[in-house]
Amino acid sequence: MKKTIYILLAGLCGVLTANAQLHSSTPPHDHQYYKNVVRQIQQQQQAAMPSFQSRFARTTTTYERIKAISNYNVAALPSGINDSTRYLYTGGGSQFDFSGMDYMSVWQFGSFIPYGYGSNVAKVNHYYVPAVYCDTALIYNAYYSPFHFYDKRYITYDSNYCVTNFADLYTQDSTTGYPESRFINKFDANSYLTETYTFSWSYGVWDTFEHRIFVYDINHHVIKDSCGGYDPLASTWTAVSKWLYSYNTYGRIAIATNFQYNSTTATWDSINLSKYTYNTDTLLQTTTMYSVPYTGTGPLQKNFHDSSVYVSGSPITSYEVQQSYFDNQVFTTDIFKKHFNALGLPDSLYITEYDSANNVTQGTKTYYTYDSYNNPTYAYSNNIDTSRHPWAYNTTLDVKITYYYETFTPGPLWVKHAHGTGIATVEVQNNMKVYPNPATDEISVELPDMVKGTVVNINIYNLLGQPVLTERLPWMSTVHQVSLGGLIPGTYQVIIQDQGNKDMYRKNVVKR
Repeated sequence: MKKTIYILLAGLCGVLTANAQLHSSTPPHDHQYYKNVVRQIQQQQQAAMPSFQSRFARTTTTYERIKAISNYNVAALPSGINDSTRYLYTGGGSQFDFSGMDYMSVWQFGSFIPYGYGSNVAKVNHYYVPAVYCDTALIYNAYYSPFHFYDKRYITYDSNYCVTNFADLYTQDSTTGYPESRFINKFDANSYLTETYTFSWSYGVWDTFEHRIFVYDINHHVIKDSCGGYDPLASTWTAVSKWLYSYNTYGRIAIATNFQYNSTTATWDSINLSKYTYNTDTLLQTTTMYSVPYTGTGPLQKNFHDSSVYVSGSPITSYEVQQSYFDNQVFTTDIFKKHFNALGLPDSLYITEYDSANNVTQGTKTYYTYDSYNNPTYAYSNNIDTSRHPWAYNTTLDVKITYYYETFTPGPLWVKHAHGTGIATVEVQNNMKVYPNPATDEISVELPDMVKGTVVNINIYNLLGQPVLTERLPWMSTVHQVSLGGLIPGTYQVIIQDQGNKDMYRKNVVKR
């Protein structure tokens, strides 16, 4: 399993005494060292950052979405363009991923990826969803030849912005088996992903490659997903792999175990296991992965660990350390740091990579500028010159990224999902109330004009836009109490919908 599936590009907020050590060519591998650094970062962020909502609260009905991104080799300017992507829309928008510092438009979801972690599962407001809800993405590059059309992606959505089809097409040359890919997804009435089909391009034919089925518990948590592969010779589906999931008390996945079907012994063999821990805002803090030893036999062994720090009160990562394990030894492989401007936007990203001997192998320092919508306009990068001792960044720019935008007026569904959080500052004033705010143990939902017996949905989302509590009930009184006992302190959004899942009321509530 590729570790890049789990990468959250991150960085450091503020200037720390530990910076000199972290930025050296010989990073320490001691776990306690990094725990101390993380503690310092968290303490500094408590008072340094404006609130996440205040930074991204929208005060106008006009939004901005990415239209194109161009990547340039600065040394070869003005004609040194490396690649460019053009995005076309009908009704969707975009949001910049401030953790990954990127715009993503890829919805692929292979069976080797656990549900919801590093996986783009085609459902809006799920963890790590792509940031561009376009209908078409056209990619051009000049890496291997003069600048030319290289790739195109097509995406279709249902009425809830769930992705029903995704196709990533390169050449569709019938004489090759080039890795074109296509995904078809199915959802239930509540927009939960139930099935996904994967197709691969093979010499002019779309071959059915995988069929993945998702099983949920009564709380709408995926507890199992199974993948079958299609055998064209037997014209039948055969068992290939499955994931089993367990959850913590806040409804977040704690352990994901991957099994592979052994047709020889007719047994399910455990091949991968991932453990997750979270911070007080229920954001992913550590990922520890285990896999089959390189010898091919024996119990699962730890092979990867990732730890992240977030900007206080937001889902934006600010610092990350990635480590690999081999023969009971731990090696720091990557360190990511961010610096933030006065508005709380990341204006610098530092990425440093190390080999097993603690030598810096490569890295970049990237500066970002922003427009009035808090979207990036330019990114300028300097690469590390490892030939210098000690190493240093190049004194001239190496790469420039330019972001182009267009404004649009979205419909209510896109407003709800803007910025990937589902958190808006708009309340629908129609005699509906949610109180108290702040709240401790419970909130009261008051719908004085609701006809008795009408089905009502009460949904509560965290900062990432993930559902943390859902109730669907026939409305039988004026006021209904909703317990917050299972939620940690923080900011949440309460969304009340009718039986057709149409929003009637939205409000941000703070739990103490």
